[in-house]
Amino acid sequence: AEEGGIRVAVRLRPAKAGEVTGSPPPVAIDHERRTVAVTQKDSYGSPQVQAHEFDQVYDHDCRQEDMYNELGVPLLDKLFNWYNGTLFAYGQTGTGKTHSMLGPEGAEGTDQEGMIPRMIHEIFRRVMLENELRAKKKTEEGVQSQLTVKCTYLEIYQEKLVDLLTPAHRN
Repeated sequence: AEEGGIRVAVRLRPAKAGEVTGSPPPVAIDHERRTVAVTQKDSYGSPQVQAHEFDQVYDHDCRQEDMYNELGVPLLDKLFNWYNGTLFAYGQTGTGKTHSMLGPEGAEGTDQEGMIPRMIHEIFRRVMLENELRAKKKTEEGVQSQLTVKCTYLEIYQEKLVDLLTPAHRN
């Protein structure tokens, strides 16, 4: 599935106090088969298991850096080979999207930093290097070109699409 146009990864957060636990566990991960098995009781109280396969599966103790290296870096490589790319998180409120995408508050520059800040740092690092090469080429060949970066940061909340980078939404 890695060669396809869309890759789907799932990350499970730790269970919160008061959430369903038991035996068998309600959610089980098989890393080798890249599956997540969800166990729910049917109307007769019997456990029913549904397994879902993904391109990548992460459990609650995965490292932010591992997710970035396995998902973010390949996406950046494609971007810098002139392919479009999108990274998005989907899930209900409280499922860990912000943690995965941004990291916890105050995580800047730490190993807890999320996907977005890591990718932004790498994008600008690569753009700076490319622009230095292009400036050298201009000096040697008289050809001027420069990379620029454009991005959007969208949120869909209660069926409304909001660009979080517009002036009305900046801190």
